[in-house]
Formats: sequence, structure tokens, C-alpha cells
Amino acid sequence: MQPLFSILIVDDLAIHRENLRSLLKMNFPQIGTILEADSVESAIEVLTAEQPVDLVFLDVEMPEVSGFDLIKLVPRELLTFEVIFVTAYDRYAIQAIRNSALDFILKPVQQNELTDAFNKFIEKRNEKLEVLNHKLLHLIHSKENTKSTNRIGLPTMQGYIFINEEDVIQCEADNTYTIFQLINNKKIVVSKTLKECEEILNKNTFYRIHHSHLVNLGFIREYVRGEGGHIIMVDNSLIPVSRSKKQFFLSIIKKI
Repeated sequence: MQPLFSILIVDDLAIHRENLRSLLKMNFPQIGTILEADSVESAIEVLTAEQPVDLVFLDVEMPEVSGFDLIKLVPRELLTFEVIFVTAYDRYAIQAIRNSALDFILKPVQQNELTDAFNKFIEKRNEKLEVLNHKLLHLIHSKENTKSTNRIGLPTMQGYIFINEEDVIQCEADNTYTIFQLINNKKIVVSKTLKECEEILNKNTFYRIHHSHLVNLGFIREYVRGEGGHIIMVDNSLIPVSRSKKQFFLSIIKKI
């Protein structure tokens, strides 16, 4: 299904608005709503009340304030529409271009010129959609890559082992070494202290509940009350909670 666009015609003369409305309705089924305004002031009111407006056909010479002033006066957050200037005087063409107009049409409006201008609008909208889709796909791809390649290198006696950080259930201190427990029941002895390991792991995911234990909060299965209490991880391992860490730990797991 084609998108239905919202159009605003701004012209102080009703006969010109009606002529343009008729041409648009007869020739462009992509148009859903056609709004009208007889001045820049009323155009701003319409743009504020009827968001979003996709395209504005804007007369240049109007009483008190010209069509060019609409671009200056309309709030920045409403500047999401394209503009096609419509005027009886070709001397405004250069100024229209300087105001980033999509196109410039002379009165009386001819169907072929209107078609050319509207096709430019469609082409520009399609280009914007392509750019938006490209950015969206890039964002999705980046997030997927971040998730799948969120890897860390662990130094061992033999060299380095690279693992996904999200596969780590817990880390346990063993003197100057640290034992990494992974979800596949694999253990890795790393030649770093627990404090050093804590510094390289995601602080939003891992919490040091005891001077000898650093746990992945996502793998906690149960908390058992006690002086400090203890937790049971998904691999059934029991890990004590330090009394000094208890209150802060409980405040964290309530948010999980």
C-alpha cells in the first residue's frame, strides 16, 4: 500500500487554493489529506495542530508576511516538511532555491509542472527512506555484532583463551589466579587476580558479592537469607554473600 501524504496549501486567495486542491486530488492518489491556510500565521497554526505535514505548497506574496518568512517563523521542531513555492513572479526563483525549496512553480499552475514538482517530492522521500533504512540496518547489524563478538581474552599459562563475556557464570579467586566458571561446565584458570578480572568485565553485569567471588547477576537462580546469606547459581554452585555487601547486593537483585 502506498503511503498517504498530508499536504498544506498556503495562499491568501481562495481561488488559487481551490485550483491547486483540484489538480492535486485529481492526479495524485498518494495524497491523503489536503489542508489549507490563507496566511503564514494560520499556516503555523495548522502545522502545529496537524503534525505531521509532509509537503507545503507555499505562495510567496501574501499580505503582511511573505511565504519566505514561514520558514523563519515556524518552530524548528515542525520543520519536517518539504516546500514547493507557488508564485506569479519568476523573480523569486533564486530566493526560493536559497530557502531550500524542493521546487518552484509559476501561476497559473500547469499540470505538467505540478507533476514534475510532486515527483521530485516522491523521489526525495524515497531517498530519505532508503537512508533511514540503511541506518537502521547498520544499527541492527552493529548491535548483533556487538552481542556476538563481545569477547575477552583471558591470559593462561599456555597463552590466551578468547571467550564470550556472557558465557561467564562466576569468577573465583585462587591466590594470584582466578578461576572462570563457564556455562558449558568448563573452567579456565586465568593468570590475573580477581580484582584485575573485575576491571575488564562489564560492571553492569558482574558484581563482587564476596572478596573471593565475582558473579554474573544474570545467572543467579536463588538467594538464601542468612547473616550475609548465600546465592545459588544456575550451575548449582553455592556462593556466600559478604555481610558488608549484603544490603547493596539485595538492592541490585531487586531490579533484575
